[in-house]
Amino acid sequence: IRGGKWLPTTLGGVRVLVNGRECFVYFVSPTQVNVLTPPDTVAGPVPVEVQTINGTTTTTVSMARFSPALFAYSVAGRLYPAALFANERVYVAAPGVLPGAASRPAKPGDSIVLYANGLGTTNPPYPPGEGLTMAYPISDLSLVRVTVGGVSAAVQYAGMVYAGLFQVNIQVPEGIGEGDLPVVLHIGGQSTQPDVVLPFRR
Repeated sequence: IRGGKWLPTTLGGVRVLVNGRECFVYFVSPTQVNVLTPPDTVAGPVPVEVQTINGTTTTTVSMARFSPALFAYSVAGRLYPAALFANERVYVAAPGVLPGAASRPAKPGDSIVLYANGLGTTNPPYPPGEGLTMAYPISDLSLVRVTVGGVSAAVQYAGMVYAGLFQVNIQVPEGIGEGDLPVVLHIGGQSTQPDVVLPFRR
């Protein structure tokens, strides 16, 4: 999404409303619709309406202030979060696992970047549905905690960098083990997927 460009609210004849508010649609296929929901302070069950040229269907989902998830990919049946070394175009991954991309395991003291969604509001508020031209820090960084192999990491930054995409910068803590270790982000009593791992070395 280029900065300053707006996401459409209708794509391929598909329109989605969550709690009566139009969502921003960025992908449509015969079996999947991806949308960016607008900010809403409501918590609890809310209606979802999907309108297509063939008709309308409705369901109910639960809305919460925070619903964190790490963007991840699968290799050999394991989930790895999309992670980069800070200020490098090098992925945190086993060497050679990502075709055409440089990668290596991380070690204690390294600064790495994770990508997530569902981290709540920003300060200043981000413009809903717009391709961002600047980063928007989350409202309260102290709410964010990241653990690596069960050890708390220093969270250096968290903010929205693209529409719906949050960047979280951490420093790998001392005292962790080696190999594939779970990386979990916690915010507001909610946590990301427990089965996402990254490779580490000492």
